[in-house]
Amino acid sequence: IVVGSGGSRRAGRAGGWAGGRAAGLGLPLLILHVVPGRPTPSTPLTAVTASFEEGFHEEALERLERVVRRAHELRAGLDVTGEIVEGNAAHVLAQASK
Repeated sequence: IVVGSGGSRRAGRAGGWAGGRAAGLGLPLLILHVVPGRPTPSTPLTAVTASFEEGFHEEALERLERVVRRAHELRAGLDVTGEIVEGNAAHVLAQASK
């Protein structure tokens, strides 16, 4: 079972549902936190410093670790993993669910 985590209440509810579904089916749960990829010629270019980007990824990692820890607390024995992935959230989640 794959679910996205972005820190919103809606994402939290989706994570809770996915955790229950995974536990009920005896399947692992993969929690993905998708961050925007680097600018390309088709996306607006914004000046971003290395320290800003590093801080952004550290914050994303901390959020993801909290979500994974919470899933373990709610569903003892559930196989839960989390990953940070760069890209478009809809595309990344659709590809991961295949």
